[in-house]
Amino acid sequence: MKAACIIIGVLLSATVLGCARQRPKEIAVELPEQRLKELYAKQDALYAGRYGSLDAALDISHGAPKLLWHGLFRPHDGELIAILKMRFAVEARFVAACEASPALANYADAYNARIMEHIADKFGTTAYADAENAAIHEHRAKNQEMTDRPSQTTPGN
Repeated sequence: MKAACIIIGVLLSATVLGCARQRPKEIAVELPEQRLKELYAKQDALYAGRYGSLDAALDISHGAPKLLWHGLFRPHDGELIAILKMRFAVEARFVAACEASPALANYADAYNARIMEHIADKFGTTAYADAENAAIHEHRAKNQEMTDRPSQTTPGN
């Protein structure tokens, strides 16, 4: 009797799940092409976040974590890249400039969230902020040295 109940339950579940899987196809046929593209783009963006988190966990387990940046290059990013590599063995890469696609932005943000958790767990909750502050100070010190140098005069002036 128990086996019959389990079999009936499995068959009902399979039927319900099978119908649920077919509904988006029916709806998709009725939607205009542009709206369909928008829905697929949103779905890709949602899954991209999941993949980003999973890829970050895999990279951490292999000992090769990275930070994936998108947006404009900030003045102190060069120093920050060097500090991240030296202090945390984390490589930083720019994956897009200003206009990152929603899927790429979600992937990078989810990936970075997992990497930031790793840095916080391993080095402390303020470790990344400390590294960024050190990069800013190092950048300012370099700029100050450049402005303190006397300007080169050309012969004849």
